[in-house]
Amino acid sequence: MKNNHRPKNLALLVLAVVSFSQINTVCAAIDPIETNAALSALFTITNEVIPESSSCQGNYGQQGKAKVSDLLAIQLAYLYKGKNIIQGNCTNNQCTVSITHSSGEDVSSAIIKFKLVRGKASVGTLECVITP
Repeated sequence: MKNNHRPKNLALLVLAVVSFSQINTVCAAIDPIETNAALSALFTITNEVIPESSSCQGNYGQQGKAKVSDLLAIQLAYLYKGKNIIQGNCTNNQCTVSITHSSGEDVSSAIIKFKLVRGKASVGTLECVITP
């Protein structure tokens, strides 16, 4: 008697191993030390006003002109449930902080880029790609 389930079971096993490998690769790619460095640099300019010319400019529920702290506060405030990832890095004086949120159909992300000038984040170089 032939076992018709063996190829299906083998395919499912291979799919499970590949999926687990990809999940581990994404998690392994997140380096908390690099993320800390990028976040720390961004936190040094939290009280600075976001320039009108920046793609980070927006209304984050604040009164008056938007500051970097307003941008960060609204992004972090929605990380109360679901799958949330904060990842950052700095290479050659260019830093990126990525904040992603997923809870069912509620999905959002913010990619914040900036340059370091004399070891400090430069508010004039802020660039954002924010999805609702």
